[in-house]
Amino acid sequence: MGRWLWLPVFLLGSQGIAWADAAEDKEALAWLKKISAAARQLNYVGTFVYDQGDRMETSRVIHQADGDREQEKLETLDGPPREIIRSNGEVMSFFPESRIVKMERRRWWRNFPGLLPPDLTGIAESYQVRKTKRSRAAGYECQGLLLEPKDDMRYGHQLCAELRSGLLIKARVLNGHGESVEQIAFTQLSIGGSIDKEMLKSKYNPTAPDWRFDQPLPTPGGEAENRWTVRNIPAGFKKMVDMRRSMPGKPEPVEHLVFSDGLAAVSVFIERFPAGDKPVLGLSQRGSMHIYKKQYGDRLITVVGETPPAMVMRMADSVGFKGR
Repeated sequence: MGRWLWLPVFLLGSQGIAWADAAEDKEALAWLKKISAAARQLNYVGTFVYDQGDRMETSRVIHQADGDREQEKLETLDGPPREIIRSNGEVMSFFPESRIVKMERRRWWRNFPGLLPPDLTGIAESYQVRKTKRSRAAGYECQGLLLEPKDDMRYGHQLCAELRSGLLIKARVLNGHGESVEQIAFTQLSIGGSIDKEMLKSKYNPTAPDWRFDQPLPTPGGEAENRWTVRNIPAGFKKMVDMRRSMPGKPEPVEHLVFSDGLAAVSVFIERFPAGDKPVLGLSQRGSMHIYKKQYGDRLITVVGETPPAMVMRMADSVGFKGR
């Protein structure tokens, strides 16, 4: 009998640990909800730096939330000039060097600091989320969070959110060894206050004679009649975009599909195989981004993902033609 006297105490202790872990997981997920809401519901103006190995880019974001309406202006401050003006899902992207403005309607928008979607179901299914230590960035105290992937189809993520508002201050993408492959962080930030409407307007005039409008061509008939499909989609990833779009240098529209688990995103492009210079097939990498190209009959399949290489290769190899 004596050898079992410790068992109830041990089980009680184990249950206490499990309850503590569950409470900690719940608190971490609550922080993710706070981060997601803050990016959509707050006014903020800031400058952030994107660091991807040998590439660094500085951008400025101005965001205004007015009831159910979001307005945002995003512009690059170095490298080729680019500017994005967004009003809810209406997006205008300005490329002044080529004098092109792209007009799109997106139901899914993902840009720093709005990296998290309103629906966090996919993230909760695909990542183990836990709180880490607090730190400081852009003059703000922020709470750390670690998102560890549950499989090898996605990267890990380290986030830091401003303590009071929950706005995302910095984020890092981690490979399977816990090493940083890219990071993005505010260097200057102002949260709250009013936003002058003039700050949200474009500095370019797209109605000038030398500017050209470029609009995507939605696939007619909805998802049931789409000609292309990806058959082997990893758990947690859902189709977010399916359209035909014109692209610079392409003689005809390109099929474009986007899949996301709420944090990682993978784009699939399907176009007619070029008759002239043959593209380089196979795998390439740029920071956290992997690109895989392969030939499928008379088509070129290009998969671009913020994921490990196994993911883009798996997606490309499972692209199939469904017919009309």
